[in-house]
Amino acid sequence: MKIYHGSIEVVERPELRPSNRTLDYGSGFYTTTLKTYKLVDQYLFHTEEALKTLTFIEAKEV
Repeated sequence: MKIYHGSIEVVERPELRPSNRTLDYGSGFYTTTLKTYKLVDQYLFHTEEALKTLTFIEAKEV
């Protein structure tokens, strides 16, 4: 399954960063399958162990 992460910064690899603000659903690495019309179509990775299950493919600016 391909999942996607959108950001205003270039993300070269999935990582957890300390939060400097309160996020809607807490800190973590949020992804989607790009069916953004479904509000429940998000996957959250909030531990380093969870991030290890991802295989990073590419970063691109759109």
